Amino acid sequence: MSGDDAPSATVSIAGDTTVPDSVLAAASTGIVVCGPNSTVERIDGRVERYFGLAAQRLVGCDRRRLIDEYLAPCLDRPEQFRAFATGAPGTDRERFDCRVLAAADRDDRVLQCYSYPITDGQLAGGRVDQFVDMSAASAHDPGYETVLEHFPNGAVALVDEELRYTMVGGSPLRGADATPPELTGTPLEDALPPDLESLLVPEYRAALRGEHRSFEASVDDGYYRFRIVPVRDDDGQPFAAVGISQDITERKARERELVETRARLDMALAETDTGIWSIRTDDMSVVPLGTTTDMFGLASGTADVDRYLDRIHPEDREAVEAGLEAVVETGTDLDVEFRFRGAPTDRWMHARGSVLGTGDDRRIVGITTDVTERVRRERALQKRERILHELQTATREFYPPKSMESISEFLVDFLESALDLSYASVTLFDEAAGVLRPAAHSSSSPEAPNGFGTIGPGENPIWEAYRTGDSQLLEGPALDGLSRHVDRPVDRLLIVPIGEFGVTIAFLTETSDDIDADLVEMVTANAEAALGWIRSDRARETLSTELSTQRTRIRELQEIVDTVQRVQERVSESETLPALDAGVCDELVALSRVDFAWIGRPETVETDLTATASAGSADGYLDSVNAARRDASLPAQVAAATHDVYDVPVISQHVLDAGWAKEALSSQFNSVLSVPLVHDNVLYAVLTVYSGEREGLTDVYRTLLRDVGSLLLNYSRMLDHRRFDPQRQYPTLEFRFTDVSYPFQQVATRTGCELRVEAVTAISDDTATVIVSTDESCLERIREYASTATAIDTASVVGDAAHGQLLVTVHKPFLVTDVQKHGGRLVEARSTPTKTRIRLQLPNAVSRRPLLDLLTSRYDDIELVRQQATAPVASTSSVSLVELLTERQYEVLNAAYRSGYYETPRKLTGEDLAESFGISSPAIYKHLQAAHNKLLASLLDDAPRN
Repeated sequence: MSGDDAPSATVSIAGDTTVPDSVLAAASTGIVVCGPNSTVERIDGRVERYFGLAAQRLVGCDRRRLIDEYLAPCLDRPEQFRAFATGAPGTDRERFDCRVLAAADRDDRVLQCYSYPITDGQLAGGRVDQFVDMSAASAHDPGYETVLEHFPNGAVALVDEELRYTMVGGSPLRGADATPPELTGTPLEDALPPDLESLLVPEYRAALRGEHRSFEASVDDGYYRFRIVPVRDDDGQPFAAVGISQDITERKARERELVETRARLDMALAETDTGIWSIRTDDMSVVPLGTTTDMFGLASGTADVDRYLDRIHPEDREAVEAGLEAVVETGTDLDVEFRFRGAPTDRWMHARGSVLGTGDDRRIVGITTDVTERVRRERALQKRERILHELQTATREFYPPKSMESISEFLVDFLESALDLSYASVTLFDEAAGVLRPAAHSSSSPEAPNGFGTIGPGENPIWEAYRTGDSQLLEGPALDGLSRHVDRPVDRLLIVPIGEFGVTIAFLTETSDDIDADLVEMVTANAEAALGWIRSDRARETLSTELSTQRTRIRELQEIVDTVQRVQERVSESETLPALDAGVCDELVALSRVDFAWIGRPETVETDLTATASAGSADGYLDSVNAARRDASLPAQVAAATHDVYDVPVISQHVLDAGWAKEALSSQFNSVLSVPLVHDNVLYAVLTVYSGEREGLTDVYRTLLRDVGSLLLNYSRMLDHRRFDPQRQYPTLEFRFTDVSYPFQQVATRTGCELRVEAVTAISDDTATVIVSTDESCLERIREYASTATAIDTASVVGDAAHGQLLVTVHKPFLVTDVQKHGGRLVEARSTPTKTRIRLQLPNAVSRRPLLDLLTSRYDDIELVRQQATAPVASTSSVSLVELLTERQYEVLNAAYRSGYYETPRKLTGEDLAESFGISSPAIYKHLQAAHNKLLASLLDDAPRN
């Protein structure tokens, strides 16, 4: 049965590839397909033709029988074929070469045999045997394998319709890992890495469709040219594809190098403004290359040399022609510079060339370089050297400058004479007005004698140049509205900033060039340095003056520091308020600017000041002050009333509206400063100093007097707070009030209970803790109400409830601590549901005014109901408690005594006392024991001995 008679069907082979019968019939490959049970499922027509078999008879036959009885006997090596075909090779890359022996029903032919498993699809587990006819290649060129193996600089491959390598020769691609023998019989998908597979498989598919493919591609680090063409059978149908790859990496590298070299050459020629040319000596025709045509402004292509010579400046053409003639006649090299006529200005060229070749091929090859910038730089350098020499000479005669105006005039004169400018002017910045004002300019028309006049901020090119610090060159329409200010022809206007000082304005004509603009900037920079010198000199003068002032100020500050130290010493040595006030006044008048000082303290009202101390030469002024104590305009009275510093730097300005001012002037006083001593909004005293200088009491004296006043206030209060001395008299004051802002009056009113303050146990920045006595029946009511009162933090029962004592922590301000703070001692504080009665003591030396002011400002309805003098208490000891005990020992001992610790039975235990102070019981016992020891030692040591 022939292949043409084979039924149209499809079979699934390895990889589940479906192959139509028509394709198998047209291919040069014969295929036998067996199922998983080794039964022959399919034999194509080419196997019939290769072995002379009737395929239809063998379908359904066992594969082993097919090999043993029908295929092996037709081959020149039957036993080896049986071993290959039945050995179940591990991969489909194994190959067996054999020859079919000729017979009546078959031809002699060379076959390559492959056998590989079917891995998926309906026939998975079966096998495919493939027979490739190699007879045509062997007959055409018996040495074809040798040719393929040694294919030069690339590889050649034959690929069948199933995209398997049938033949491979030459050098594999850089990305392929297998050698040609290993690739034969292998699918492209398995043989090639992913990148080569994606590149080549689509091209081979196209070739198997009959297309010719040719392309170049990079593979790893190499570059290849590919050509893939179809192989057709006698009917013209593609049944295979031949692929040829050639490694063109080196050629590509040479091409890239050539392109890069040409690009670098073009870049070098363009960057250096160089053109290449060649002149034939027989007809003097010019062949331009590169940028030559652009440089000369001529069309590209060969041209007569005269076309180029016509563009050369007439004064330089003769030299160029003589140079070319010498090259032709004597063979010497050409080296000549000339001017080339162009727009808007001429340019300078440098031509170099040499003769090459002989006979008809003799020619001059050379280059032309645009050297305009070099020539301009050389000429600019020469011009700069001349201008600098002139500037140096003129500057030597001009310096040192007298003023900024003289520098401006020098700048204008020099620009006109050295650069031959049409017009120049200088405007300087007026710091006070914030504008540019004319300082110097060339003579202008009568209509505009000041040149450009005053220039203020805004949209103006002159101001813009000053604002940005960048020079501006104006031409054409930009000059409209500016050139009318002068009576000279104007082509361009140059504005050059002089740093922060102003701007230079120069009119340039058409004969001016960029060199002139550069020189204007250079000369302007020199003027900027001179203006900076003037400013620095003025700054040095100002600095010298300030330095002198600072030295005076330092001496003054040193004097003040010394005074502060002496005041501190006098304060620390003072035992009484009069001594304290006198010491402060004595030290203040030692200052050079203080001529008189006095301190007044309030008695009945704050503004009713009584002088407690004074120092200095007053010439009766203090008597006049005392006589006019009720004059509300007195500096001390104003400071007392406002609680703020009152400063009168010039007393004479107050003569018309204040009588004290005339008296002060009569005493040679010209300035006064009053500083109130205020604590907790209570006035303690007013410190006033007078100076014979107008505005003599500056800020530093304000600071000094504030500090001295603060020191005086603190030490005054310190004297007031000293412990009570039994030998001194303490007047007792009794007050009554019903104001419920007092926490214990509020509690008494709300609970109907009576409360008595026994002792203060602890004081912090924000609270005070006291022991309060009441009836036992009221303890719970008071504690319950205290938990809701905003002025009370905590309230707890102390010791046995039968003693009726509470430990209460109240928020400041608090009556007891306020009395202590102002030098008093609370003797009794009892609150009933209807009123609170307090009794307190003040030493005779302590002013009552601050404490009275505090109480009357704190409680609206408070009234003083009794005053009583207390006689000194006799004592066997000359040592007071304040000298014996520490602050903590005194507090603990006082609390223990007043809360019933020493009574029998005890109202308060040591543990209760410790809890009230927030410390441990051993610490309480330690404080009490130390206090007992000190008291007993003092009493026993002073007792008379019999």
